[in-house]
Amino acid sequence: MKPFLFALPALCVLSIPAQTVTVSAGSATTTTSGSSVTIQFPVSVVVTTAAVVTPPVATTPVVTPPASTTPASPTTLANIGEGTNPNFDGYLFQTVPEALIDISSYPVDSTKTANWLKEYTTPTGDYFHLDNTMPVFVTSSPTYVKLSKVTVADESDLTPVPLSPLTTTENGIIGTAGAKNANSDHHTLEVDKTNGRLYELYQTKLANGAYSAYSETVWNTDQPQRRPYGYTSSDVAGLPILPLLLRYDEVANGAINHALRVTFNNTNGSYILPATHGSGNGSDSAIPGMRIRLKASFDISKFSKSNQVILTALKKYGAFVADNGGNMYFSANNDPRWNTDDVGVMGAALTESNFDVVQTTPLINGQAPPTGAVPVIGSFTAVTVAGNTVLTWSVTGSTYSYVKEAAAVNSQTMTVTPYVAGATYTLVANNQFGSVTKTVKVQ
Repeated sequence: MKPFLFALPALCVLSIPAQTVTVSAGSATTTTSGSSVTIQFPVSVVVTTAAVVTPPVATTPVVTPPASTTPASPTTLANIGEGTNPNFDGYLFQTVPEALIDISSYPVDSTKTANWLKEYTTPTGDYFHLDNTMPVFVTSSPTYVKLSKVTVADESDLTPVPLSPLTTTENGIIGTAGAKNANSDHHTLEVDKTNGRLYELYQTKLANGAYSAYSETVWNTDQPQRRPYGYTSSDVAGLPILPLLLRYDEVANGAINHALRVTFNNTNGSYILPATHGSGNGSDSAIPGMRIRLKASFDISKFSKSNQVILTALKKYGAFVADNGGNMYFSANNDPRWNTDDVGVMGAALTESNFDVVQTTPLINGQAPPTGAVPVIGSFTAVTVAGNTVLTWSVTGSTYSYVKEAAAVNSQTMTVTPYVAGATYTLVANNQFGSVTKTVKVQ
């Protein structure tokens, strides 16, 4: 207990809850009411207070997406275009809220910057490469198919996906020889704008009428989503691709309002949120989820207007280390309007030494990730209505959920056509701490 002494005027009221008040002076008059003490007369008062103990700060990093500072999308998903590489009209995916935050004032992580530059800076310098190979397809009337095989099924979202033999994929069209080339990456990015879902697949193939992929991931477009720790995605880092993709329509519209995506050839096995997965063994190499930012001192005035849009975004939002690949390869959509010669002028002048690594969240050991409460499925029911099966469920603590045998939706009910007696459906609910399931059988 530590007393302290102070002087009071002739009349005052003290509100001192749960403390001891000692009045010392001539003939002071005191009146007590609840937690207030009214004192009449010039006196000195000694207030004895109990010591306040502050609990230790938890060492496990817990990151809540900062909703108050995350900008909302200026338009809705319903307003974006359709087809391959449409105009998104400024739409901002809310999937990774950290990607939408201005990091221009974030402090530099000098240790990580030094280690990263030591690992990757060559005598000639690794420079900015535009990797414009990713097609984006948007539809409001998808046709869903079930994949016959998913290689990393235990870390994938095993639900039907919107695919067709004409779906464009990285380095080809599904079903053509180009998409079957084993020496090329084949990422498939498709948006179901009706249900607000983004489907991303890696190494998508069509052979003998059956679709397959190495991995399959389903993302909410309008709300934050964290995959379970240890889960990969179409990226090593467990991040979505499209919300971080450099798209020509944004450059043409004059602003990129999100972080970008960059690859390096030897990433670290640990990771930094919002990443949930790492791969590699380089102790001083790029870390999945690590964020690099173009230095404020880099002069962008000498570059074209289009290049200035890209450079401004790199100063304001930076880029996440997202995947293994070529050093300093920034992923972009394969829009034919890209002026690669113009971007090349900028790229040749932009090396790793022009960037810093910024401080974000603590490093997560891939072998010992944080633990916490997994989602809780309260109910999952199936009823027959007019020849259809209506599935309804309630889930708490989940960042996303889906029904394995049916398409993912952005609600907690869906209609499956047609009704099939005896059919079994499995609900999957995920958050960063794990995945839970519940099944229901149609009567």
